[in-house]
Amino acid sequence: MKKTMTIRYILFGVLFALVIAGLVSHSYPVLIGCVVAAVILGVIGDKIESAPTEPFRKYNEKHHRHHHHTKA
Repeated sequence: MKKTMTIRYILFGVLFALVIAGLVSHSYPVLIGCVVAAVILGVIGDKIESAPTEPFRKYNEKHHRHHHHTKA
């Protein structure tokens, strides 16, 4: 997680800058393009952030399956 922190901060910083640039441009096509690019960067950043825990996802799903109790 620490190794990718700089990359994640840069991606999320660029994401924020793209949205701000789109808003400042006062142009809907530019704003839409910036938002689409920001969403793509957000997805990439999320993949990078969750990659270290991905091998353990099956254990989380197995653990949370037993927590769906209903109270009578």
